[in-house]
Amino acid sequence: GMHHPVNKLYDIIDFGHELLRDVKWIQRLNNKIQLFFPWQYYIERFLSKIPQQALKELRLNQWELDHELYRTVEIFFEENLNMSETARRLFVHRNTLQYRLDKVKQQTGIDVKTLDGAMIVKLLYVLKKGMDKTAQE
Repeated sequence: GMHHPVNKLYDIIDFGHELLRDVKWIQRLNNKIQLFFPWQYYIERFLSKIPQQALKELRLNQWELDHELYRTVEIFFEENLNMSETARRLFVHRNTLQYRLDKVKQQTGIDVKTLDGAMIVKLLYVLKKGMDKTAQE
């Protein structure tokens, strides 16, 4: 892993421990990681600080989507909420993508096409992925 430059020996040790904790959590999410740059994983690092008991109380299973919708949302996020690029990557018409995202809204009550909705679903997505990996261990 890499971290921003530091000036004090104590900071090197402290940040080293932090990197080890973070990379373990993010590896659980992404299965394999070659080089870890903390500034690429702000959301994951932030969410990793939430105690496991608090995560269990969120009941994340209520946000279950079928595989097709889950994959659609995943690609939508990877393409930074860009409808055209998401449709292209999924090999579907833009109207089909619109229909799928509307179906996500219907099932969850959250519109992923809005900034607030996308943020909530992204947070739930990362939390659920982390919880699923933790449960498998």
